[in-house]
Amino acid sequence: MLKFHEALANAKTAQLRDSNGKLNQTDRNVLRAAILEALLEDLGGNMTSDGIVLEIEHEYWGSLFGEVTFKFKANDYDLDGAIEEYNEKQAKKVERQTKTKTK
Repeated sequence: MLKFHEALANAKTAQLRDSNGKLNQTDRNVLRAAILEALLEDLGGNMTSDGIVLEIEHEYWGSLFGEVTFKFKANDYDLDGAIEEYNEKQAKKVERQTKTKTK
């Protein structure tokens, strides 16, 4: 994860323009590409238009494919709300699994 951490450090000082109160789309895409390229170097895999596709060998299925993407969120993104929503879903999942095991 060395290249990825380096890309994040570089992002702190990247020249990013304002376009009507939002991050300039071109600047955002250039930064996204740099971050994905760094992840690609660290993880391996293949770059696609959507992100990085990793091939995972499996003894029965042969190959499994997983996609790693990177998406910027709006500056007013409610991170605390998103974390809370995730934690609630995980708690419900554990609760369902617990009920299934006790039957």
